[in-house]
Amino acid sequence: MIELFRYDPEMEQGSVVYEPVSDGQLGIDQAIIFRSERVTVKMLRFSGDGHYPMHRHVGKREVITVLEGSIYAVIDGEGKLLREGETEVVEENTRHMLSSKGGAAKVLLTISETR
Repeated sequence: MIELFRYDPEMEQGSVVYEPVSDGQLGIDQAIIFRSERVTVKMLRFSGDGHYPMHRHVGKREVITVLEGSIYAVIDGEGKLLREGETEVVEENTRHMLSSKGGAAKVLLTISETR
């Protein structure tokens, strides 16, 4: 396996600005790390009860990498637990949701156009 990314919590000290998603109602804060016309990279911090509701990205693929903790994901109707260090790819137009299910977690999301 090739290591493409090594997460170091120290890299965030003073350089990453988080803002609540949906006015804090979801228990998730996000920081936009990079944004271009075709790609968005976000860092998400889930509280113990954080929940990103079911949604899909039309014409876009999402790569989910768990940096800290674990996340419960439902992808195309299949539930799975993603643990620290694990990555899951959600293909375009696929319904999915994420939940921290009782523990804080940090996730790196990369959303990119497929065309």
